Amino acid sequence: MRKISHAVKVQTTEKIDPEAPKSLTQKQQARRLNLLSRGLSDYYVGLCFDAYHQRIISTGRLGEALLANHAETREISILFGISIHYGD
Repeated sequence: MRKISHAVKVQTTEKIDPEAPKSLTQKQQARRLNLLSRGLSDYYVGLCFDAYHQRIISTGRLGEALLANHAETREISILFGISIHYGD
């Protein structure tokens, strides 16, 4: 049995970025890609919010983990559809 392997090229128009899916608006995609350029992947952001909701970290630590001030942390939470409550 002979194994043949061919390089397969996916057309640019067919590629889907899991960090900024086409289901998001262009503005949301731009925000997500901006976060990614800062080293904040969907997975990492999810872990941060999970830790916050489990009360492992405070709102302040959440902001630090996301490299964001209060306003930016709120924007990130809205982008990801997650609620945060200041004063925790």
